[in-house]
Amino acid sequence: MKGGVRGNIGDCFGVSFVRGRIGGGGDRDRFRVEASESEMDGRDWIQGGSEVEESEGGGWGGTCQPYCRNLPGDILDCFEVTENLSMQVSQTHADAVKTAIKSYRAAVGDGFLLKLPFTSIFEYLQILRMISTSMHNLGAQGMFYLAAAVSDFYVPWESMVEHKIQSASGPLDMRLAPVPKMLSTLRKDWAPNAFCISFKLETDSDILLKKADMALKRYEMDVVVANELLTRNEQVIVVTSSGKITVRKPSESDDVEDKLIDLLIEKHSDYINKPCTEV
Repeated sequence: MKGGVRGNIGDCFGVSFVRGRIGGGGDRDRFRVEASESEMDGRDWIQGGSEVEESEGGGWGGTCQPYCRNLPGDILDCFEVTENLSMQVSQTHADAVKTAIKSYRAAVGDGFLLKLPFTSIFEYLQILRMISTSMHNLGAQGMFYLAAAVSDFYVPWESMVEHKIQSASGPLDMRLAPVPKMLSTLRKDWAPNAFCISFKLETDSDILLKKADMALKRYEMDVVVANELLTRNEQVIVVTSSGKITVRKPSESDDVEDKLIDLLIEKHSDYINKPCTEV
């Protein structure tokens, strides 16, 4: 990890840790030690991938799983078997596959992408700490782009049963504990000088900005991106200590992330040049 961070920082303006969604590095709530059952945080993972692509295009190194967002959900749909039993990319998905592979290999080859797979909240928190402490020495050049919430509740490791949960005894009663809030720890201890961006997703627009302002102050974030569930692909609101900026999708063929990442890179650049100035 430290080697990957050092390799990135020598060649790019900043280094971002982008926490992806399910399919791009999400978490699963495990119910028992030897788990087969899981409850997944079912939010759309596409946004996490597109944000990584945009940030790497702007010269930032990153971690997540981008480049697959325009491919079908079942990757096997991209391929077909010919009459002589060889395999080829189907014509329908040829352009998308070619673009994904070309962009992915360029990012990896240039040292701008480091993939860290995980499946549980336990793995995620350990990886987050490892990444954060590894980026500590980057100071203001480090950027944490925490694009999606992990599950709000989980079963603590010590509360898990060891073996498969049996159905013979009837309905399952389960007591979940709140997932530890680690943003304050990241800000104060792990990477205190990094540029930190968190997200606030709500279904109720009446409380969205209030919750975003609260997160900005409580966790001492530099930016909170507020988005409402039904309109999150159309517009978001960037909340900072100096004000609020609404970012809208430029056109039907574009993603709202195009404008969002441009704005956040600008904010991060200002932070790097004037780390003590509010952005």
